[in-house]
Amino acid sequence: MDDKYDWATTGITHDGHHQLMHIYRCSTNGEKSQPLYLDQDQSRLLNACLQQLAKDASDDTWSMMRQAILRAFYETLISSTRSS
Repeated sequence: MDDKYDWATTGITHDGHHQLMHIYRCSTNGEKSQPLYLDQDQSRLLNACLQQLAKDASDDTWSMMRQAILRAFYETLISSTRSS
């Protein structure tokens, strides 16, 4: 079984509109990785993707598509932080 990905809200910015988010990987044995914190623009983009997906996906595809989006964000951002 593959690792799963999840997200959480880190906080709300000073303007009260945009949540800052982080993503973490949950291994098959239940351990969570260190959170990968998203900046305001990344948080907005992830939030918009997940909201659109929730509108367009059926319940049975929501979970798989959510995992694909979270994995893509996580893998892209973690590799960019390693190369900087």
